[in-house]
Amino acid sequence: MPDEKISLSDQIRDKLDAGALPSVLPEMMWTGYGQGNPCDGCGQPIHPAQIEHHSPLDSGGVFRVHIACFGLWVAELRRSRKADRHTRNSPTLRDVIRRKLDDGTLPLERPEHKIYAGYGRGATCDACGDPILPAQVEYELNYPDQDRTLRLHLGCAGLWEAMRLRRGLDPAF
Repeated sequence: MPDEKISLSDQIRDKLDAGALPSVLPEMMWTGYGQGNPCDGCGQPIHPAQIEHHSPLDSGGVFRVHIACFGLWVAELRRSRKADRHTRNSPTLRDVIRRKLDDGTLPLERPEHKIYAGYGRGATCDACGDPILPAQVEYELNYPDQDRTLRLHLGCAGLWEAMRLRRGLDPAF
């Protein structure tokens, strides 16, 4: 019997449940171009043309992920915390981003120009609605033709990217 293809979300959820991925957000993450090392989320190489997010682990290893895998990992961490607090009736971050993609609040198309990343300045994240604090990474995506700038947390940007890729669109990062 052929193996059924497991979704990236399910892979990350299974790895979290098995303890193969960190169960808390790291205090710091570095961003740079991939070096060909495998992504801890999907297992695929993070190529030099792709963005890699990495953080040291207490065990001495390094946690490395593609941006889409990072976003799904953060979403699964939030989902598991909500389940722990018995608040399953509220929408998940994935549900919020899916709705915003469907209604056009978040764009499906990738920006034509550069994507900026830096520390947050307190602006509201266009995906989750929470402020992007100075200790958090903020992605700024500019859409000058629409006179629009999108601001996203690192995890929200990753989940936005993962959901776009799932719809068969070209990568934005």
